[in-house]
Amino acid sequence: MDEPTTGVDPVSRLKLRNTIKQFAKNKDSSYVFTTHWMSEAEHLCDRVVLLINGRIIVVGTPEELRSKYGEG
Repeated sequence: MDEPTTGVDPVSRLKLRNTIKQFAKNKDSSYVFTTHWMSEAEHLCDRVVLLINGRIIVVGTPEELRSKYGEG
């Protein structure tokens, strides 16, 4: 999914997040979700890949990335 919540109002964004979470409960599947918002990735993703110019820079859980690179 390429930034599915971009341009969506707050109520619809919450509904869409909940729908994505329901799909993700199936442990026999995976999905790719792109976003510019780390808060969105934290809510929806088990693993995060950060890219710069199409190259993988870092991979980890949202918690790992926040503890290593986050400030506040």
